[in-house]
Amino acid sequence: MADIDLDELERLAKAATPGPYHVGFSLITKEDVVASTSGALFRAFPGQDIAQVLNNMSYTASMHPGTTLALIERIKKLERKNDL
Repeated sequence: MADIDLDELERLAKAATPGPYHVGFSLITKEDVVASTSGALFRAFPGQDIAQVLNNMSYTASMHPGTTLALIERIKKLERKNDL
């Protein structure tokens, strides 16, 4: 397994639009989107396999910055415990 730069992931998560995110349909753009409660919007592009787009959007919605930061915290805690 490749090394994961937890510090860089943590920096990116802290800089990103906070979650939670959700998958929905935009009445403005008439497209399926992933949106955050703070207004960030991610959308599908025409011609993409809609089932795969929705799978990707659902995954993206679940991995909002709060989730990422919680996972990083758990990993670092386990690494510290392992080092004892």
